[in-house]
Amino acid sequence: MIGKEQITINLKSKFFTVEDLVNKLIHELGQSFKDLIINQKTKNINPDILIFVDNREIQTLQKLKTPLSNGNQITFLSSIHGGF
Repeated sequence: MIGKEQITINLKSKFFTVEDLVNKLIHELGQSFKDLIINQKTKNINPDILIFVDNREIQTLQKLKTPLSNGNQITFLSSIHGGF
């Protein structure tokens, strides 16, 4: 959706959360990424976007407050799919 399969982000802060990452990606990737990720009505993560930290969905962790550290693999997965 954003034209990249993988992005590497180096953490400069000792405490960094999924929410911090989303904000950094919005800053780096721009409005098109924000439009994909953020629900414009609620200003929350779009419910059609699932976020995983090391293969665990953030809703089962600490949601947007899930702490991150160097080496974590974060996956954004769209649950929107097509068909007839």
